[in-house]
Amino acid sequence: MKKVYILLALLCACIFTSCKDDDPVLTPLQTPSGEVYQATVCSLTFFWDKVQNATQYGYELKDSNGSVVAGDVTNGTTATFTGLKDNSTYTLDVWAYSEYGSQYEKSKVASLSGTTPAIIQLATPSPAATVDGAATITWEAVPNATGYSYTCSSDNGTSVSGTTAETSVTLYSLTTGTYSFSIKAVSDQEAFSDSEEATVTFEIEKKESWRVDGTFNDGADNKWTVTMIAWNNGTYTLKNWYNVEGYDLEFSVNDDTSINILNCYEAYLPNIWVEAGIEEDNGWIQLYTASTGSGSYSSFAGTRADGGSVWFYSYKTENYAEFTWNGGGSSLIDEIVGTYAQNGTGIDYTGVLSDNAAFNATNDVTITKTGDNTIEMTGFFCEGTTLTATLDESARTLTFDISVWLTYYYFSAAGNVSAPVVATIAEDGTITFTSWSAMAEYSGVYYDYVADTSTTLTKK
Repeated sequence: MKKVYILLALLCACIFTSCKDDDPVLTPLQTPSGEVYQATVCSLTFFWDKVQNATQYGYELKDSNGSVVAGDVTNGTTATFTGLKDNSTYTLDVWAYSEYGSQYEKSKVASLSGTTPAIIQLATPSPAATVDGAATITWEAVPNATGYSYTCSSDNGTSVSGTTAETSVTLYSLTTGTYSFSIKAVSDQEAFSDSEEATVTFEIEKKESWRVDGTFNDGADNKWTVTMIAWNNGTYTLKNWYNVEGYDLEFSVNDDTSINILNCYEAYLPNIWVEAGIEEDNGWIQLYTASTGSGSYSSFAGTRADGGSVWFYSYKTENYAEFTWNGGGSSLIDEIVGTYAQNGTGIDYTGVLSDNAAFNATNDVTITKTGDNTIEMTGFFCEGTTLTATLDESARTLTFDISVWLTYYYFSAAGNVSAPVVATIAEDGTITFTSWSAMAEYSGVYYDYVADTSTTLTKK
């Protein structure tokens, strides 16, 4: 009996040994090898070499804390991940599979590392302001910026904002006061963030443009002589308007010719009060809606040369109060007509006056009147040129039309083909130009073909 057990044990051992020898032996696939193919501030693309006999690849992307942020299976040899954090390191674990039932088992895990670059903040612009009738703010181009965002605020609470792809901004019709111009560079590329904000301040001074003497009628046929002063910021002053020293009426004119009273007390709108220094009503005059402008209750019409009037509704008398004046001779546009000696300097890249060198333009310039407030100028920079401009008599400025000039170029403000040249007219009649240019396009970008320009015209 003992021999039987021994034989059975040997038989079982043979059977089990035979089964183990028949199990297939699986060969591990080769471990993938690869690296980062492309990295942006918010994405990574990995690639790895194709593993022989592999049919699929599994992968998991982990952040620096080891947390899985993405995972999948692919038949290819690349994987792209988006929505990542900038300036961060990620690890991609990837392994190879073979088809089910093959003689290969999955590979060991390969760990590939990749880092997203940091977002680069754009350099801060360095703005500079020039006040020459209008206010022009310029700055050097910021590398990689696709535009600039700006806000201009005044100490009286007004502000204007905008964007530009140019490197200058010209602001017109600014009232008297202190202004802060803030600008930052911006980019539509994800690799760059907005720059820090830079600020430049400038002053718009109130200067007298002209004055006339006329007659003020209080509406009850009481009359006296009053002087009206026109200022370069578009406002007016009636000096001692009720014939009392030290009490003036200040106003501006709306597009519909109605007026805004600027030095008034508005607690009881639509009625307003203006101090006149008179004995009754504690020295105040009550007017109606003149502070908000209404063509039915106030109006301004006229020029220094032609004469005119300004009237407004007053509760003090039954009729309108009115200031009238007679024409005072020639207007500013008539005064600037004539021939001028030119003194123009700068660097000429057009080849007209010099070849990439300094120029000095000294030929005569002629101004002719073409309308009530428009002129034509010939001979600027060189003989044979023609430019047109519009006069702002109050501001004493000439704003030139942007036009083709010297055959191939645009006459515009330096560095900005969209900004007009604005010249100022001094009290002595001298006309001054600064930062004007001849601009032309090359490969979609406009360049200055004259630079560092300054021109004065002195009437002969």
